[in-house]
Amino acid sequence: MRQIESIEDLDAFVGDTEKAPLVLLKHSTRCPVSTQALTQYQSFVTQSGEKNHAYLDLIAFREVSNAIAERTGVTHKSPQALLYFQGKVTWHDSHFNITVESLTSAVSACTKADDSTPS
Repeated sequence: MRQIESIEDLDAFVGDTEKAPLVLLKHSTRCPVSTQALTQYQSFVTQSGEKNHAYLDLIAFREVSNAIAERTGVTHKSPQALLYFQGKVTWHDSHFNITVESLTSAVSACTKADDSTPS
């Protein structure tokens, strides 16, 4: 699983969202709810074959988590999933709402919206 460990990693991953969305999971290694979200996220990545995904251990890399909240205006929660597309967060959710189905739906909605945009 691709990990974000620095602001530079975050910038590189978000910079790659011009054509494909990035699914980011902010995970607390101390929280059982977060462990459940991580399991759902891992299943989503496996089932969808999603290649543009990243994981942030927010206990180890709190400054990156804080930067995400500051840059996006999305209030920090743990666990939290964010979908970046074209450099912006287009969807986010947290806790028990992080499921294979919600992640799949968010990515699908994002890519369908992009397909309908005239070139």
